[in-house]
Formats: sequence, C-alpha cells, structure tokens
Amino acid sequence: MIQPMTLRLLVSLMLLSLLAAPSLATDASELPGIGVVAPAFALYAFTDGNGDEFEPVHLDDHCGLRPGSTKGVVVSFVDSASQSDLKVVDGWWRKHNRKGLDAIAISVEERPADFSDQVVREGYKFPVLDDRHGIVSKRYGIPSIPFTFLLNAECRVVGFIDQPLSGVSAQMEPAIEAVLEGQLAASRRFDDE
Repeated sequence: MIQPMTLRLLVSLMLLSLLAAPSLATDASELPGIGVVAPAFALYAFTDGNGDEFEPVHLDDHCGLRPGSTKGVVVSFVDSASQSDLKVVDGWWRKHNRKGLDAIAISVEERPADFSDQVVREGYKFPVLDDRHGIVSKRYGIPSIPFTFLLNAECRVVGFIDQPLSGVSAQMEPAIEAVLEGQLAASRRFDDE
C-alpha cells in the first residue's frame, strides 16, 4: 500500500514530467541525461566590484567533490528577458537554503552590462554567472532560455524545466523537497511511473 506522502510525491513528479519534457529541444541527446553528472564549469560572477571578482565560481564548489551541507542545486540559465526566473530561484533559495538547497544562475546575455547592474541591485545571495559567449550553455546543450536543472549533492541531474519558472514554481517544490530529503535518487526520471 502506498503511503499518502509517497503518493503525493509520485503525483507531483508525474505532473512535473509533463513540464520537464524537452519540447523546445532540437536534440534532447545534447542535454545531460537524468542521473548523469552535470558538466563541470567555472565562470565569473557579476559583482558590485567591492569583492574579489577575479575568483571563478566552480560547479563543484556547490556539489560533487565538495558539497559541504548542500543536498541539491538549482542551475538556471537566464537572460534579460527571463529575469523573473531569478526571483523564483531566489525564493526557492531563501525558503530551502537552510535545508541544503544551493542555487546558481548562469546568464547568457551577450551584452551583460545592464543585466549585471540589475543583478547587483537585486542583491541575490547565490552567484549569477557570466556566460556571455555561451560556452557553458552549449556544453549543457541548452536549446532555449530560460532553462533550469535540478541537481543532487553529487551534481547528478535529477530533472530539468525548459520554460519560465514563474508558471511551474509550485510544481517544482515537491521535487526540490524530495531531493533535499534524499528521497529522489539521481536515477529517478520525472517521467517514470
């Protein structure tokens, strides 16, 4: 007999699978597969110039080899047209950071000056990184922006969303909570029954 909490989690994951389908991807095989370790990267963060902006941010600073207390990571690819996604990621980070959620946003904005100013004004507590040349987004096989991955503490891909987060924020909550509680393994696909 399936317990009510497990049933709710499975129903939420099935709903999420509808959202996670790579409908805009031209070749889904380019995306890191579910359960695969996400490609490593190191990029510079947008800063106000008062810190040490010459230190790149590495993915494995947040998961993988040096996860610390991190149990899950949201990696969101954004541009100036999808800045509302940053607010959603910020909300998740504020709500779940003490439980082990970390977040990284990667900007693919080709002319990042105005975008950088906006990011600094907002004062996000997670790094927003500059990928203006698209090197990391190409490595991840990102077909369109916005695009968001959910990773576990080992940096394995748990799932992804290929649409604005404002419309799917509530549906993502159960998956985020499941990753943080260790109930959603990296090999679990959102579209599995």
